Amino acid sequence: MTQAEILQLIKNYNSTDRATIKANLKRLMIDYNIKSADIIQLGYKPNNVYAWTNKSGNNIPMFDQALSIAVKFNFNVKKFLENNWIFMLTTWKDSGTIKIMKQANYIIIL
Repeated sequence: MTQAEILQLIKNYNSTDRATIKANLKRLMIDYNIKSADIIQLGYKPNNVYAWTNKSGNNIPMFDQALSIAVKFNFNVKKFLENNWIFMLTTWKDSGTIKIMKQANYIIIL
């Protein structure tokens, strides 16, 4: 990658909706059989990892943290940016509550 491409990747990460990144982290943890304890072993504080992986809140890893996770578990950091609506729909399914998620030009009502 060129320096310009790296800078663009960082900008894309920082401008991606936090819900998308959080949902992708959860999906990647399932797909790659990553446990919270595995991420903590990378040197991250347990309270930070919990905040990234729980259902409430919008905390996500910063780009360099996401990159470290991707490198350790051998997947492309761009996977944090993918739009995977099926997973997001099931992740944020909340009975009795209507939630609206907006990404790009799409609005999905759950």
